[in-house]
Amino acid sequence: MRNVMNPSKTLAVVVLAVTLGACASGASDGSSALTTEATAFAAEPLLERADTALDEGLMEVAMGHYQVVLRHQPDNARARLGMAEINLAAGDLPAARAGFDAQTTHPELGPRAHQGMGLAYLKAGRPDKARAPLEAAVLADSFLWRAWNGLATVHDRDENWAEAHRCYEAALAAAPPGAAGIIHNNLGFSLILQGRHDEATAHLMEAARRDRTQTLPRTNLRLALAWQGRYDEAVAGARPAERATVLNNVGYVALLRGDLDDAEALLSRAIDGSASHFDPAWHNLAHLKAVRGDKI
Repeated sequence: MRNVMNPSKTLAVVVLAVTLGACASGASDGSSALTTEATAFAAEPLLERADTALDEGLMEVAMGHYQVVLRHQPDNARARLGMAEINLAAGDLPAARAGFDAQTTHPELGPRAHQGMGLAYLKAGRPDKARAPLEAAVLADSFLWRAWNGLATVHDRDENWAEAHRCYEAALAAAPPGAAGIIHNNLGFSLILQGRHDEATAHLMEAARRDRTQTLPRTNLRLALAWQGRYDEAVAGARPAERATVLNNVGYVALLRGDLDDAEALLSRAIDGSASHFDPAWHNLAHLKAVRGDKI
């Protein structure tokens, strides 16, 4: 699963120091030569710190730096773009779109602004609106890996698998090493949707290897293994807190594959191992018995 999917309701889980400078001098002819605070303010070092914090996911640090810049230079395009990125990460999509839209014609920042616009629309569930700005972004700057990744998910939704794969490959070529796991996860999920489960497994294992703190690649890896009928591997290593959910999801895939005996065993284990009434597994087990014609 990825951040832009529509999961089945039968699944139990959703399987993206301030430096200020000022100077003043008097002219020899007695006329005022005082510089204004806005022109004397040294924005560049602060913007560098803000951009670094943004790249590292330190949103509050980045926001603090950008806000200082904007207090002195309200029209600073780089700071405004940074604030739009922070709003995007926080889920304030109208504010993010407004911030990105204001910079789309900027000669240097325009490609990143188009990328942000597209990602904001994608996050809002509007892939139809996301396509044009994402295409504009990669056309102007082929190193914008987030735009390539977003464009790939747009193609996934249209089941345009060849274009999706091309965009994922472009994203992997452009992304820094720390971001590759995100792309491998999304490509793996794309391959699950296509029924190419062996290939999906390889990409999801790579995603899990690159970032062991993320649960999404492991969740998707379990689904890919389940679709291959490798049920024991799919549930292996599940933590006690997630075991009922894992058993339910793997059992549901077994049900879809027509492995009804395996599905019943997995769903029954999900119910027995849950500390409370576990509706997803009960519903899936009831559906299984209806498919098999059992009396409920």
